[in-house]
Amino acid sequence: LEFPECEDEPLDGKRLGLWLNDLRAGELESAQELVADERQADDTVITTLSAALQAVPRSRPPQLRVLDLSGNAISDQGCIVLAECATALRRLAGPGLRALLLTRNQVGTAGAQALANSFFPAGSAANEEYTLALSENPIGDDGVAAIAAALQAQKCLATLSLSDVGCSNRGCRALTASIEWIC
Repeated sequence: LEFPECEDEPLDGKRLGLWLNDLRAGELESAQELVADERQADDTVITTLSAALQAVPRSRPPQLRVLDLSGNAISDQGCIVLAECATALRRLAGPGLRALLLTRNQVGTAGAQALANSFFPAGSAANEEYTLALSENPIGDDGVAAIAAALQAQKCLATLSLSDVGCSNRGCRALTASIEWIC
């Protein structure tokens, strides 16, 4: 399922709300992948989407596994909302979100920390792999270290995309310490 195209205008919460209302019954719940790359979407879009996903009937929990929000304007605040949403989806639908793609946004250390603390589920089965893409975001060493620590603590297998995040040797050492959990 692909978010609406917006001719030279950013996708905002209001426009997304209208699009969500126009979806056929069950379409949002049954979508396994939502793509909103390069839509100039901001944190209001994340708040609207999160509310919509969490409002679906418990009898038909969302099947969302991949959320691609690359190339937008999502900040730490949006990531905090996404982190809460990931936790809620896991409660509603088992493994919940398996891939979160946030390359080329405005995610900083606080956003990376929020995602690290909620995106990776504790004690994932050996065949369950999670993907977190935060390349080209200024998460820095502290954000990278938070992600590495979460992988170790949760014992969760993950594929990470962390290029051009402002990471020095300190962040790399943190990743090295969690290497057994990185695919």
